[in-house]
Amino acid sequence: MKQFLDSKYKGLCLYSYYIYDRIVPYDVFHHIVPIKEDWNMRLHLYNLIPLTNSIHEKIHKMYENDQERTQRELQQLVAKWNGFGE
Repeated sequence: MKQFLDSKYKGLCLYSYYIYDRIVPYDVFHHIVPIKEDWNMRLHLYNLIPLTNSIHEKIHKMYENDQERTQRELQQLVAKWNGFGE
């Protein structure tokens, strides 16, 4: 699965790419819908987004303030990359 995801996302942090207009290699895959909330989504292709460690920490802080809004934003980034979003 990791090799497939590496290839699919070209090794990029999607948040850095779309939000900061920077090409930065990812460090981790973040579960948009956390595993503790929906175990069945843990390997769903569009529930995973590649991020740098620093962006990953930022996202978790954003979840504390407004998880639903942050999740929608991340889902839109994944959708855009995969050709079915804005």
